Amino acid sequence: MIDDTVNRFQRFVGQGILFTAQYNIHETGYVRVHNWQDVWRFFIQDGSGD
Repeated sequence: MIDDTVNRFQRFVGQGILFTAQYNIHETGYVRVHNWQDVWRFFIQDGSGD
């Protein structure tokens, strides 16, 4: 699941991916992507999310 609100990850079973937004910049403990190119890289290019 890709979302910008961490509370949606609470009931989700699987890997939550946090899409960066102004209101979540201080959240930690999640794989984070900053834009759709980062999402592409995570899933297609290298699978690492970094």
